[in-house]
Amino acid sequence: MLIPTGADLTAILPSLIVMAWALGLLLAALFMPKQRQWANPTRLGLIGLGAALLASVLRWDRPVSGFNDTVSLDNFSLFTHVILILAGMLTILLSRHAPAPEDSAGAGRRRREYYPLLLLSLSGMTLLSSANDLTVLFVSLELLSIPLYILSGFDASSRPSPPLALRTSPSKTIERSKAGALKHVILGVFASALLVYGIALVYGGAGTTALPEIIRGALAGDMALVVVGAALILVGLTFKVGAVPFHMWIPDVYEDAPLPITALMSVGVKTAGLAALGRLLLVALPPPGEKWTPVIAILAALTMTLGDVAAVSQTNVKRMLTYSSIAQTGYMLMGIAALTAQRPSGSERGSVGLLFSLLTYAFTQLGAFAVLTSMARRKDHAHGAATPPREDYDLAAYAGLARQRPWLAAAMALFMFSLVGIPLTSGFAGKSALFLAAIEADLTWLAALGVLTSLVSAFAYLRVVALMYLKPPGDVTPHLCPMLRLALVIAAALTLILGLWPGLVLDLAQDAVRAILGQM
Repeated sequence: MLIPTGADLTAILPSLIVMAWALGLLLAALFMPKQRQWANPTRLGLIGLGAALLASVLRWDRPVSGFNDTVSLDNFSLFTHVILILAGMLTILLSRHAPAPEDSAGAGRRRREYYPLLLLSLSGMTLLSSANDLTVLFVSLELLSIPLYILSGFDASSRPSPPLALRTSPSKTIERSKAGALKHVILGVFASALLVYGIALVYGGAGTTALPEIIRGALAGDMALVVVGAALILVGLTFKVGAVPFHMWIPDVYEDAPLPITALMSVGVKTAGLAALGRLLLVALPPPGEKWTPVIAILAALTMTLGDVAAVSQTNVKRMLTYSSIAQTGYMLMGIAALTAQRPSGSERGSVGLLFSLLTYAFTQLGAFAVLTSMARRKDHAHGAATPPREDYDLAAYAGLARQRPWLAAAMALFMFSLVGIPLTSGFAGKSALFLAAIEADLTWLAALGVLTSLVSAFAYLRVVALMYLKPPGDVTPHLCPMLRLALVIAAALTLILGLWPGLVLDLAQDAVRAILGQM
């Protein structure tokens, strides 16, 4: 039996902290008295993620590999860790007063699993971005996915769904979130099966699963087998991040899942999956990786086109943001196409654009979901009290919001402007980095299509702004608790800061990319 060394444990330190904290939360839920306020799972979860964030920051510029070089904690993975951990902290803030397990009939029972499962999924996301071997990539992807299968079935309202084809008789009802979770499991297992089969083919052709050794093994072995295996791995990863044509599960699953979990899936899974895909193409498939450029460019074009066009027709804001997340995947795939198209400048430009856009998108999307959370906890004017959480995300509810909650409307407008890519927002800086990378990689047509689809998406996002500022208010008022205010302030501040002063973070992203390119 192999005993992990200090270097091994250091290589997975941020993930290890999050895993250990998840188990600690389970024990705390069992043995801590409920009257002890400091044992609140929200606060404990934030403390654990804060420790993991500190560990990630302190390891910057101090790369280490562990477990026979199957895990690499370098600047590339650390940059991704910071995005994921901050996204996890904001998700916990949203979970406190969103339509979440605390508000359900089985609150005392469900709350015990909710936060540990959330942290376990986050640990899988961080480990995925550090994976330097295909076996670790698969294990971390499953650690990411399995808790999300459960969390996507946490339905706060327990409201039965309309009649579904899955019912065996009219008297039997299936909750919407449970149906979404079932769909998530079935399609997720299918994607995992493709991924495992692809890994097996790569091992058969290259004789190794270590990313740095795959290309050398393929040149000495069966290149055709490696190419087929790599294609299946690409399908598995693009399925997880929701790229067209493997996006079919996302609209229903995201809509039916609890609001904070939808936010986490739309940010965390994309960040971890796209970072893993970027590392795979940079490390495992150097120069021959250029052959993948047309395939990834076409995937990017289809994804951002379908996502933005579909978002325009949505009247449900949650579903609109769901299609927006698909479109954002397309823009980020543009960065991956750029990093494979031209070396070494294409690799660096594309990778920097990818990392920076992942960061900017995370805060914009989570900020928008924080506004949705406040809109789901409204005050009834007749009684003056907060209503129970409701699954009403209708666009008409935002009418006149600027007169009722001007700061909330201003924050939502900022997030909508950022998703469009209007100057002085982080979304503009992120999209500019991606478009410039595509142009320098001779993918000008893809950058032009990205500009066009951004213009199309402007109708969907600016329609929300127009309703908030130009229509008379309705009969409900959003409810903002301290946790939601904190999440909104953090998301809005970073959306502005990254838009006004992107240089510092771009330099850090460049350092992260050069660290991984130096290993090639």
